[in-house]
Amino acid sequence: MLELPPREFGALEVKMYDVAGAPINGVPELDFFRADALRHQTPLAVTANRLPFGEYYVRVRTPWFHSSWQYVAIARARETLRVHLTLGAECSRNRLYGIGGFVRADGDLSGLWVKAVPLRGNGGSEAQVDSKGRFSVGALEARENILLVMDGNRVVHQSVVTATDTEFEIRVKR
Repeated sequence: MLELPPREFGALEVKMYDVAGAPINGVPELDFFRADALRHQTPLAVTANRLPFGEYYVRVRTPWFHSSWQYVAIARARETLRVHLTLGAECSRNRLYGIGGFVRADGDLSGLWVKAVPLRGNGGSEAQVDSKGRFSVGALEARENILLVMDGNRVVHQSVVTATDTEFEIRVKR
């Protein structure tokens, strides 16, 4: 009989901060999605206290703030995710879109951010690039967006993209 190794689980602690760096009190609402299939899917039936080891996109929501999409890898018994949220309410009757993928750069990826700005209208979203180069920008009302990769205040990449379930690979020089 084939024996499968025991499945390992971890817990995720989410710490929320406003744009000034002040802690946001309260319990966030978390939705987990498989990292290999971007956001146009049903959230997984898991909780932050018992996540199978693996990679996820997590949508963090709390009242009075815009939600944030973050990539997280669960590989230990306890992981911490720090999320910076902007003040505001999300009101939309439209379908929401997302953009995700990888940034490839020579050297260190720390300090890189990806911003999606709609070609028409207002809004947009941003996400920090993680240490493996992954990014996920969500809750976009527009399909057509200008995608910017920022290194501090400097734009190191810009392109017009269509928000889909496809992952983008972006190469930048630092």
